[in-house]
Amino acid sequence: MKQALTDLLTSVEGLVLFVCLALGFALGKVKFWKISLGGVAGTLIVAIFVGMLGVTLNSQVQNIAFAMFIFTLGYMSGPSFFASLNRTSLRYGIFTVVEVITILAVVAGATLVLDLDEGTAAGLLAGGATESAVVLLTSQFAPALMRVNLRDEATKLWAKLGGGATEEGTTTQALPGIVGRVHEVTTAAGRTVEQAERSLGDAVAIEQLHRGGTSLDVTPATRLEAGDVVLLNGRRELLLDAAETIGPERSGIPGMDLNLDVQQVVLTTKQYDGATLGELRRTIAPQRRHGAFLTGVTRLDHALPVRDGTPINAGDTLQFTGRAADLNRFLPGIGFRIDPAIKMDVIAIATGIIIGMLIGTIEIPLGSIPLSLGTGGGCLLAGLAFGWLRGRNPRHGQYHPAAAQVVKELGLATFICAVGLSSGPQAVDLIARYGIALPIVGVLVTLIPASISLLVAWKLLKLPAPLALGAVAGQQCSTPGRHRSPAGGR
Repeated sequence: MKQALTDLLTSVEGLVLFVCLALGFALGKVKFWKISLGGVAGTLIVAIFVGMLGVTLNSQVQNIAFAMFIFTLGYMSGPSFFASLNRTSLRYGIFTVVEVITILAVVAGATLVLDLDEGTAAGLLAGGATESAVVLLTSQFAPALMRVNLRDEATKLWAKLGGGATEEGTTTQALPGIVGRVHEVTTAAGRTVEQAERSLGDAVAIEQLHRGGTSLDVTPATRLEAGDVVLLNGRRELLLDAAETIGPERSGIPGMDLNLDVQQVVLTTKQYDGATLGELRRTIAPQRRHGAFLTGVTRLDHALPVRDGTPINAGDTLQFTGRAADLNRFLPGIGFRIDPAIKMDVIAIATGIIIGMLIGTIEIPLGSIPLSLGTGGGCLLAGLAFGWLRGRNPRHGQYHPAAAQVVKELGLATFICAVGLSSGPQAVDLIARYGIALPIVGVLVTLIPASISLLVAWKLLKLPAPLALGAVAGQQCSTPGRHRSPAGGR
């Protein structure tokens, strides 16, 4: 049975990868008490056991998958990474210091006590200094030790920042924020369009005007007459009083365009880089932004609260709702409009990965030790640089967040699968040689640095739980720790 399974997995190239992914992600969904492993950790466990059959994955597949994952990670983070380099963010560097000092101390101690060879010691360090090793601690065990519900704490922090209720991807708003309404002019008769709009609030626009069945051009100075029919677009809460301010609401009028367009733009205008949304609104003249309503802000594929105090950086994606004519007139002054038909600029992304791989081959001798960034370090730097460049000039290198998420998850899972498959036979040999002490040390290599950092974040820096756990998870993303040791360990 074992031999037949081995023959099957080796007879079809790539079959073992998808077997491990399917079983691993299925295992990752299983809850043990309140803990679930997640797809990546599940894939690692499955791959280790499958690897014991002697089945491996082509090393080129492993290298390509990791390059795509780490480049994409840097690419999507590039604009915000450079924009966030300030005194406040630099304090998070303490977690990197804790990670480096503590993990080296633990590995050095284990090497002396267990008499580990160079390859095993390097593999122990690399295994502990990776995000897959800390995922259970930060997402499951640490919140339990802190006696917090991580989801609830994240919701509280989001509300504190001014965010509203979160929505799943399969839901839509029952009461949309931006709406269109048709009203017959009675109360507002005699007022100009500008005066009528001002009476309703800053986020309302009179888009169309019909008089006697004829459509008229709308200007701020156009004077409304009794019996006119106007199309109002704006924030729903501001239009609730339109019946009293303008006149009674009417059903749709033939010839009136009731459709609203939604467009996204990458912020590139230097004038607005670092400004808050409130400053953006106050800086832009009302007539210039007339009919264009800000309805969303995202950074690194994460939604930000749409409130006056929210700062925006170059590379952030702003979503506007309004009539197509208004958006087409207004958005070029903000940044580069995203073409929804383009999901991934393969030319730019492939070029960035090529450059990253080449950077990774550069070696700088430190005595007898050749130092290099390797594929991971090179592609990360290239990703950060290319992402930053796209934030400044997004005409090239478009990378839809959904496409990036697929590439990241698939790339990481494939890399982890390859590592697990190659580690399976070695794991058996190492446990036979060192006994239960080696797995215990492996746990400590991850647990001790993460626990110290969690204590610093939670008790000393007084960070909210989501930020504290995020900092701990971030310090474990140690790409340099993955490079091959002289003995071939990881």
